[in-house]
Amino acid sequence: MASKIEWTPRDYAARDIIDRMLSKTDLSYRDIEEKLGGQVSYNRVRDIRLSRRAPVRLSEFIAICDVCGYSTLEAISALMIRAKEIEQGTDIGVANDDPQWIADHLDQFDIAAKYGDTEAEQQAYEDLP
Repeated sequence: MASKIEWTPRDYAARDIIDRMLSKTDLSYRDIEEKLGGQVSYNRVRDIRLSRRAPVRLSEFIAICDVCGYSTLEAISALMIRAKEIEQGTDIGVANDDPQWIADHLDQFDIAAKYGDTEAEQQAYEDLP
């Protein structure tokens, strides 16, 4: 059984840069797959953008830069800046409603008591610092 791959700050930064590139172009996932001749599939582009499965490979990153019309050097420079921001904790850049990210990082969230469960609400209140 394969083990789950842990994403690093650079992986999240690459995802963010790809998201920015795709947001600025009018290309759909299918358009990208078609222009790359199947080198990067529709599903793979979607998975990269949604932080699912494995992080983006360098060859995929470069191919997406080319298709979107971005300089690979500028994109990598932006990636390194973004990775530093993430490492320093200034901004993780994850949408609050990204269910996959939330599921992968449950340890970072406090679990709130269900409304109406007064015993659990009281316990949660007492546990506050």
